[in-house]
Amino acid sequence: MNRIILIGFFAFSTFVFSQKKGATDLTPFVNPFIGTDGTGHTFPGACLPFGMVQPSPDNVNIGWDYTSGYQYKNPEIIGFSQTHLSGTGINDLGDVLLFPFVDNKTSNFKTTYYKESEKASPGFYTVMLKDSIKVSLTATERVAFNRFQYPSKKAKLLVDIQHGLRFLTDSLVLNSKVTIENNKTISGYCHNKNWVERKYFFTLIFDTPFSNAIELPKNLKDKAPRYILDFELKSKILLAKIAFSTVSIEGAKNNLNTELQHWDFEQTVLNAKTKWNQYLCKIELEAPLKQKEIFYTSMYHLFTQPSNIADIDGKYRGADDKIGTAPNGEYYSTLSLWDTYRAANPLYTILVPERVNGFINTMLLHYKAAGYLPVWTLWGQENNCMIGNHSIPIIADAFIKGFKGFDVHEALKAMIETTSKNHPNNDWDLYNKYGYYPFDKIDNEAVSRTLESGYDDYCVALLAEKLGNKFVAER
Repeated sequence: MNRIILIGFFAFSTFVFSQKKGATDLTPFVNPFIGTDGTGHTFPGACLPFGMVQPSPDNVNIGWDYTSGYQYKNPEIIGFSQTHLSGTGINDLGDVLLFPFVDNKTSNFKTTYYKESEKASPGFYTVMLKDSIKVSLTATERVAFNRFQYPSKKAKLLVDIQHGLRFLTDSLVLNSKVTIENNKTISGYCHNKNWVERKYFFTLIFDTPFSNAIELPKNLKDKAPRYILDFELKSKILLAKIAFSTVSIEGAKNNLNTELQHWDFEQTVLNAKTKWNQYLCKIELEAPLKQKEIFYTSMYHLFTQPSNIADIDGKYRGADDKIGTAPNGEYYSTLSLWDTYRAANPLYTILVPERVNGFINTMLLHYKAAGYLPVWTLWGQENNCMIGNHSIPIIADAFIKGFKGFDVHEALKAMIETTSKNHPNNDWDLYNKYGYYPFDKIDNEAVSRTLESGYDDYCVALLAEKLGNKFVAER
C-alpha cells in the first residue's frame, strides 16, 4: 500500500492516504443526518458517489430551509422524490415523488413517522410511517430503487410528476408528457423552470401490476399529472425502480435495463455499500469515534456531487439543449464552482484523480455550447449563481499538477474568452476599463467581484505562462 501519514490535522489523529482496495468497512462512520438540521441543506437519502439520482424523503417542497427537501426535526413527510441537491442555497430537483398510503384520500398527502425508526447509511435509507408502512430507499448511479412494505395486501401509491423542490415559483412545470404504458410502467418527460430551465426524462416500473390508476384533478398552474395507483400485493411489498435521463425516455430505459436488471433490493444496498467503501477507503483515519464520524461524513458529502448526468451510453443534453456524446461517458453537473474551487476540487485531484479530466472536459463542452466556461451548472444548465468564473482556477490547477487528459490549448482559449466577453455577473468591459469593479458602477459585491475576477485573471496568466504564451501571460 502506498501511503502518506499526516499527523496533527485533528489532535490525536493519524491520516493514511491509501491506494489499496481492501475489505475495510468504513460506512458505519458515515452519518447522513449530519447537515440535515438547520442550514446544512443536506439530504439523508440514498445515492452513489457522483451519481445522478438521490432518492430521499421530502418534508416541504418550497422555502430556503428546504433546499434539499428535508429538515431533521420536521415530523411530517410528504413523500419520497428521486433527485436532490446537497448543501446548496437554492431549491431544485425533487423529481417524481412517490407517496405510499392505505386509506382512500385524494388530497392532503402527508404523514407523520416514527423518528426512532429512521435510519440512513451510504446507499440506504429507511423509515416507518405512522400508518405502519415501512419505506426503504437505495440506488445505482442512474436508477432510484424504492421499497414499500404495507400492513396489508391492499396498497395505494401516489405518483406525483408535478412535484418539485421549488424556489420563487408557484408553477414549476412548463409542459410535460407522461404515458401509462401498461399496468407496470409509467414513462414521460418534464420541462421545468425553477433555478434552471431543464428537461428530464424518466421511466418508472413496478414489480407488481397496479389494478387501477386514477389521475387527480390538476391545480390551477399544474402542467404535469398526479396519479393514484391501486395494488393487490402478494407479499405486502411493492418495489419501484425509477430511471432518469437528460436525453430521452429511451435513454432512461437503457439506463434502467443496463444498471438494474434485477429486483434484489438487498443486493443493490450491498452493491452501494461496496462502492462507497471504495471511495471512503482512500483515506484511513486513526482517531476517536466522534472525529471519525465527522471526517468520513465529510468525505461522503465530498463524493456525493458533482453528478455524472450522462446516460450509460455517454449521451447528454448540453447547455444549448443539444444532444452530445461525452468522452468516456462523463458529463458532470451540479458544478457549484464558487463553493468548491478552493478546497474540494484540489482535494479531488488527490483522492479521485481518475475523475479530474472528466470534470474539465465537461467544462470545455459547456464552453462550446454556452460561449463561456461554467459558473454554476445544474442538470447541465447554467444558473449563473455566484461571482467569478471558477472553472478557470480548477483547470489551471489540474494542468499544473500534471493532468493531461484534455486539450489544454482549447482550455486556454476558453479561459481567455470567458474573461473577455461579458456574461451574467461578469462585466469585463467595466472591469478592464478600471482594473477593478467600482462600487458606484455595479449593484453590489464590488470588492468581492474584483477579488474573484483578479484571481481568475491570475490563473489565466499562470496557464499561459506554462504554455509559453508570454503575450497572454503578461497582458
